[in-house]
Amino acid sequence: MIDILCVNPKNEFIVVGCGTMPPVGLLCLAAILEREGYAVKVVDLDCENIDIKGLIEEQQPKIVCITGTTPTRFQSFELAHICKTVDSSIVTGYGGPHATFTAEEILADVPDMDVIVRNEGDQTVVDLAKAVIDRRMRLDDVLGISYRKGSNIQHNHNRPRIQDLDLLPFPARHLVKMSNYDLKMDFLDVPGTYIMTSRGCPMKCSFCSAKMIWGSQYTKRSAKNVADEIEMLFNKYNVAGIKIFDSTLTIDRGHVESLCDEFMRRGFDFPWECEIRVNTMDRSLLEKMKKAGCYYVDFGVESASPKVLKLMRKGITLEQVENVLNWTSELGIYTKVFFTYGHIGETWEDVQMTKRFIKEHQEKISLVGGGVGIQIYPGTLVEQYAREKGYLPPDFSWTKPYYNEENEFLSSPPNTPLLCQPQMGFPEFRRLRSEHLSKNLFSPGAIWRKIKQLRSPSAVKQNWKFFTGALRTALERRRA
Repeated sequence: MIDILCVNPKNEFIVVGCGTMPPVGLLCLAAILEREGYAVKVVDLDCENIDIKGLIEEQQPKIVCITGTTPTRFQSFELAHICKTVDSSIVTGYGGPHATFTAEEILADVPDMDVIVRNEGDQTVVDLAKAVIDRRMRLDDVLGISYRKGSNIQHNHNRPRIQDLDLLPFPARHLVKMSNYDLKMDFLDVPGTYIMTSRGCPMKCSFCSAKMIWGSQYTKRSAKNVADEIEMLFNKYNVAGIKIFDSTLTIDRGHVESLCDEFMRRGFDFPWECEIRVNTMDRSLLEKMKKAGCYYVDFGVESASPKVLKLMRKGITLEQVENVLNWTSELGIYTKVFFTYGHIGETWEDVQMTKRFIKEHQEKISLVGGGVGIQIYPGTLVEQYAREKGYLPPDFSWTKPYYNEENEFLSSPPNTPLLCQPQMGFPEFRRLRSEHLSKNLFSPGAIWRKIKQLRSPSAVKQNWKFFTGALRTALERRRA
């Protein structure tokens, strides 16, 4: 018997091997609920084959907290339905970015979902438990939730952001089987795991919802608190490296430097990776990061067209990108650089500028990341633009079925719409993807990597469609 069941739904559209990252957000909620004295269980359906209905019947939770993303929204709705078929008195809660920006739609169209936890959920789930389990609060008084009140949908006031993240317990990793998460540090092939040292991103990129969900406020943990968690991970789990999963670690230079100082003060000797922004960097900061163990940085360029960068509100210049590439090359720091195609206003000429930029700087880029086609997520400027321009179907709803097979060839979830514009749509996407695949898909190494990823029937199905589509397109282009 438990009080609260926390569930991460299975993502049917992920083709990479399961087990890269535990559901850290859900584990943060579980940790604070445990600290408040509630009996909690966490189930990660991405890595566990569990009869969820049988588990609910056995454990009889009073609340089921469901997380999820835009691609897993229908799996989240189905989990709520399963809960209600077992016991209609179970309170189903749904949180995360997708839930936050679609609360009205979900409560109107998904009767099995009772409560939407908006934005930062740590204290909100505690108050929800107090209201539902202990009856110490009324739902009306729980900040940061949306729910049905009679025939109406009630949106309570937003909850203020947590200012001191050190007050939160470490994620409850003991509630999942950590051996399921076989993350390897890139280029080093040693076991690693993820941590977060801050929350929030004040940037305004058109394709990202981070600014909307966190607001402009950036909050951070102390260097001591972060180092304590890392020390615990090394002592308790088979970890040899750390991936810092902040939206952008380097937004606050003082925060980065304090982490480096603390790592060196403690004599830490481990490799770590983080995401940076090129407009927050200089050589001296990179030198200090390298000295403290940073061996690999990720950053988004997205496009080498100044026009497209301006339209997406990226806030960077190509000169800043080139500076960072020069510094990392000189310091021996690996780089993963993200480029994406299909942004607002992008043309084929803009695409060629990006491709030329990659070619000119390929010796300084360790790994090119990104993809073809900009996925539309709720709460983003891209969604607003697509609706205003009619690039989403007039009857489109985030709660109604949506499926586009064209996405599969692009390695995008077929239930998540892509931004398709007259000058940059699926014909251009397919051409871009086939050009990339002809260079990178059919080598023996690439084929072996794909084979190793076939860990589920859905992955086999999607990879088969992807591979045959790629082969068909390559043959058609050769005949042409």
